Amino acid sequence: MALHRAEQIMAKLLTTLKAISTPTVAAGDMQRDRIDPFESDYGLSLEQGADDIIEGSDENVSVMDSLLDVEVVVHVKKLADVSTVLNQIRKEVYVAFMASYTQGLSFVLDTRYLGADKPLRFDEAENGVMEQTINFQIKYRHSLTDPSAD
Repeated sequence: MALHRAEQIMAKLLTTLKAISTPTVAAGDMQRDRIDPFESDYGLSLEQGADDIIEGSDENVSVMDSLLDVEVVVHVKKLADVSTVLNQIRKEVYVAFMASYTQGLSFVLDTRYLGADKPLRFDEAENGVMEQTINFQIKYRHSLTDPSAD
């Protein structure tokens, strides 16, 4: 049985993140829905947000359109140039996600960059970590009767 379209999108985005080969991102850890602490000086966490139906899209009897919020949380620690690293990683994630607005999936209609949150600095109890969340929204279509189908 096929997975929910939202899960298919999240899996594809994680693959996209793992394919970034620039030294900044490739050297860091990557996790989905981060639970464990990162071992390296920086890492990325891919997190799923709200999955809202686009108002009026369910008027078509067979399909509806949804908006899936996606967050990429960048974690950086123990570096003198934290802001520079955050901005470099943010650029690399942006380029990777926006290279294909469909993410290579036939049911994805659009990918939008929604900006980045203000960087947050945590105290020493959190290993001096600085985090910044990069926000995207994926518009996709699925069957009215089965969210894993067209």
